[in-house]
Amino acid sequence: MAKEAGFDIKISRPEFATSLNLAARGSSRPTCSPGGGRADPDGNLQTFIACKGPLNTSGYCVPEVDEAIEKARPARPGEAAPSSTTRWRFDVTKDRPIIYLYHAHTGSGRIAPGLTGLRTVPDGMVRVQGLQMK
Repeated sequence: MAKEAGFDIKISRPEFATSLNLAARGSSRPTCSPGGGRADPDGNLQTFIACKGPLNTSGYCVPEVDEAIEKARPARPGEAAPSSTTRWRFDVTKDRPIIYLYHAHTGSGRIAPGLTGLRTVPDGMVRVQGLQMK
């Protein structure tokens, strides 16, 4: 069906670290990554769509979007965003730097008796800071 629509598709399944390297070099698009993301929208925006974002494998770069991201970011990690954040949006129907196909739900499994401090967050990733066994 893809060929009938004018697409020449070649599917490859490299090992995960190799696929990340290929994506970083821009030689493997589109890329499917099982990354968990974060519950912090600032970290996602700056990381994945800012021009020099470390995981901007799509190559998306719009200076106006970068400027808005920087104005809305907290001064230091862990601080609240400025109260006068810039409201902005980019046209996702036109730009589409990232298309999320699914979100995997992960379970924490059985919790050991005496384990305290387990905190779950919406991105589904388990964070172990603050765990204690009594």
